[in-house]
Amino acid sequence: GATFTIPEVGSEYEQAILDMFVERSGAAFTWLSHVCERFIALCALGLEDTSSAEIRAALKRYRLVLDSDIVLTVLCEGEPEHEAVREVLGRFRQLGGRVMISQPVLEEVAYHAHISDKDFQRTKYLLGKLRDEEIGRYTDNAFVRGFYKVSKDPYKWPIYRNQFAGSSPRDYSKILDLLQSELMVEILPSAHDSGLARQITAYLQSTGGAAARIEGEYFGGDIGKSGRDGQILASIANARRNAREIGGATSVVLLSSSIRLRRADHKFREQFGEPESVISLRALSYMIYLVPDVSLGAGTLRQALFDFGRTAR
Repeated sequence: GATFTIPEVGSEYEQAILDMFVERSGAAFTWLSHVCERFIALCALGLEDTSSAEIRAALKRYRLVLDSDIVLTVLCEGEPEHEAVREVLGRFRQLGGRVMISQPVLEEVAYHAHISDKDFQRTKYLLGKLRDEEIGRYTDNAFVRGFYKVSKDPYKWPIYRNQFAGSSPRDYSKILDLLQSELMVEILPSAHDSGLARQITAYLQSTGGAAARIEGEYFGGDIGKSGRDGQILASIANARRNAREIGGATSVVLLSSSIRLRRADHKFREQFGEPESVISLRALSYMIYLVPDVSLGAGTLRQALFDFGRTAR
């Protein structure tokens, strides 16, 4: 982009080159992700039986707490990793692992569904006119993207939205019903050390820039995303401590794509204990892939391991 004398032209070329690799429908993405997938598969071929047995045992001890980004991906067909996340979680449960959800995450997802109508009304004139990879450029709401994926009839929007949105902004009853029917989720106990929650929140705010300081406005003036994340991580720390005290072998772990949360996990490792309390979808899918008799399809492996979308790192 910097090689063009006209900034507008340079910006267009810069975006075009970027799109070759980030849009999943393109040949460049297909080639690069195929190379990576084959490399991972070859690395896994030499894994001995005892190692795979240890991985299976570790996965069975996991109690996966789903973060809001994972829940939205599970529920909304328009998310790029929708099928991959559902298959990975299905294989995880097949191994004997259990899935959990926290109240702050349920409320956040419910609120996301509640405000979706505003985003839909703003963009409904585009319904049926966009390719799948273009939808994310015009709407920030996962439920609207999900509807765009499954329907081109704007009159069906209220029926679709009603599957998720409750009677109030934080009414998560429908969300919880869906997750319990599909993943048999359990509720993470909300008891936690409020002092630890405040420390984690302050750390997340200090590493999040200006967005972290104003984020409470998005959720209706509550404690904000960092505040909810602090409570979730503190609840996980409390659940892990209780398990250790009774001699339990379970590991309560947050499944999230957030790098900030993984940094907080490292920062407060003394309070969390071992193993890591935050795990990414990529790490989970790779561990499952190494268990011989629990197969993941190549397409799922590519989607789960290699994130070339807006959150690519």
